[in-house]
Amino acid sequence: MTVREHADSLFALLSSKLGEGVLALDDAGSALFSIGDTLFAAGLDEEAEILVLSGFIGQLPAGYSREKSLRELAQANFNWGGTGGGAIGLERNTDFVYLHQRFFLPLPAPEEFPGLFANQLSLTRHWAGVLEEMAAPPDVASAIRV
Repeated sequence: MTVREHADSLFALLSSKLGEGVLALDDAGSALFSIGDTLFAAGLDEEAEILVLSGFIGQLPAGYSREKSLRELAQANFNWGGTGGGAIGLERNTDFVYLHQRFFLPLPAPEEFPGLFANQLSLTRHWAGVLEEMAAPPDVASAIRV
């Protein structure tokens, strides 16, 4: 089985487990899809035998909460403690934040791929919530002390 065939079989397995219709890589080895309101991109490097899944977390907040957000995301990346073995990345031109997970192919236990994806989906949603919470303006009433 080629690396491409293996990757295609992983997406077929994921599709059947999620019941989300057909998830598949295009001819270039890429895919863009959403699970509910969570956006994912996939890229296959056949030569390196690597599949990368990137879950969109959100946009880094501007202003007062930017430093706090960066600190929180960096702490999550430390020893992969808050990323499930993935890496949180910040896209330079847009300030979009992603959770990337790299899979070396072929996977030794392909049947575990849907569970690995479910973990990444859960973590992506968690960090999207954290960013959203940090972007919210502070409660003015609680900031005023009488």
